Amino acid sequence: THAEHLEFMHAAVKRHKEAGGAALKFICAYQRKLFFDEVPDGEAKRLYDKGPENLDKNEMLRLQDNLVRHLVRLAREFEFPIQIHTGYSNPVALGDPENLYSLVRSPDGANVQFYLCHAGWPNYGGLALMARTFANVHFGFCWMPALSPALAARLMDEMIDLVPANKLLIGMDCGSVESFYGTAVITRELVAKVLAAKVDSDLISRRAAATVAHRMLHDNAVNLFGRPEEKMALKKVQ
Repeated sequence: THAEHLEFMHAAVKRHKEAGGAALKFICAYQRKLFFDEVPDGEAKRLYDKGPENLDKNEMLRLQDNLVRHLVRLAREFEFPIQIHTGYSNPVALGDPENLYSLVRSPDGANVQFYLCHAGWPNYGGLALMARTFANVHFGFCWMPALSPALAARLMDEMIDLVPANKLLIGMDCGSVESFYGTAVITRELVAKVLAAKVDSDLISRRAAATVAHRMLHDNAVNLFGRPEEKMALKKVQ
């Protein structure tokens, strides 16, 4: 039943927290839009009782919307940030980060931190505006350096100018140790080259560039995903 499903979700997220989990992650942009409507539990219960094989596409989306909203509430309860795959999808409208506008601004998501992966590419401008405007939205370059170093460099060049430095995060998104290491090397080189060009152009100081690099490559991830003792240690250093 719908009630049993909610109980299962709560138990699963609680167990994840107790096991040292750092976040919840949604990858549904491969299958559906990232817009999640407010669907009452009464409607969701009736849909759940019909069984998935008896739901049409719109009914299934409505049920999913309800369950996702409950997951967001669980993230708030257990103090988890949420990672969401955005951008790269086919059609690209599925992964458009602006679909999430109502969720991140809703009472359900207002106190939840959202890390939006893959820069929202090719709709990175919308994500930049959201990260620039809303305290709980973070801009993730995850996977961009592996997809295209040239694209990642261009995005970093623009986003370092547009988005607060405490909102920019790096991620590898790789399936093997070798690819992870290679992407980490490329990512560090890109961050260094982009910031060096800004220093050479007198856009920022060397000290500011070092601060931005440290935040992108370390501090922001600790603040968002780190354990309490790691966050406390970082505050002492800062």
